[in-house]
Amino acid sequence: RLPTNRPNMLIRTSILIVLASSAHGFAFLNKKVASAELASLAKAPSGTILDLRLDVGSNDHSRMSLQGLHLELSQEEAVDVLRVKLPGANGPRTSFSSGARTIHVKDPAFFVSMAGKQNVPFNHGCWEMVWRENAPAGVIVCGFDLEESVQRNEAVLNKGRIFLSIPVWTKQGLKEQQERRREIEARVKLHEDAKKEAYDKMVETSNPIMKALHFRNAAEATEQLSYWYINQGRISQIPSDEDVFALRDDIFITTKGTVWTKGADNLFGGGQHSLLGTVTIRPYHDSTLP
Repeated sequence: RLPTNRPNMLIRTSILIVLASSAHGFAFLNKKVASAELASLAKAPSGTILDLRLDVGSNDHSRMSLQGLHLELSQEEAVDVLRVKLPGANGPRTSFSSGARTIHVKDPAFFVSMAGKQNVPFNHGCWEMVWRENAPAGVIVCGFDLEESVQRNEAVLNKGRIFLSIPVWTKQGLKEQQERRREIEARVKLHEDAKKEAYDKMVETSNPIMKALHFRNAAEATEQLSYWYINQGRISQIPSDEDVFALRDDIFITTKGTVWTKGADNLFGGGQHSLLGTVTIRPYHDSTLP
């Protein structure tokens, strides 16, 4: 189950990771260079067909798996007047966006109910790549209009705007952040071991002076742990090599993202996003494709 206190956290995993500055991130020298560099990065998905599975619903007993959604992220500018507005291209910081581009739906999403196979009509789709200056990762955001609500048993996906957010990394940025994660995890283990050793010695000794000494050592290790636990939480979403695949040699996409929505009013200003579920991504392989 996705607890009610997690939606903002999970959405920030895919969206606000773009806003987290890093000295080792992708640096824009100026706005003109930013546009050129971002346009180059956004070419990474060109020609790639993604196989997506959406897992949506409010709890374990009312969930719906939408599978078979095959998308090609085109380099064509999205000129459909009915296209979904995107948080970067239509938000307050358009310089961080590649601009809205066309999505070609090769195969629609579907689910299986008692009535058989049911297609899910995702229409007026478009996508963008958002990448903030100096951020170690960007995000691909896909937007669709679900014109009719769909239901499987108690699980319901209401009509309206549906967004998919999927983090992307440069090869160098991912390598540096993974190394940072390993260093922090090593620090956490070091202090956990020190805390356990000090506590065990405190319990074992009958000498009050030594007991007080070991208690102090355990308290110091606990204080260090509180600091490193905070850092561990900040880097917990950095993917391992098994959780990404290459769009091209220097750009990687994660295999997990989020599915979310937001009301039409004040779409990318204030207010809360609503988490709908998660999306699993993998490259699509079809021997019949040219």
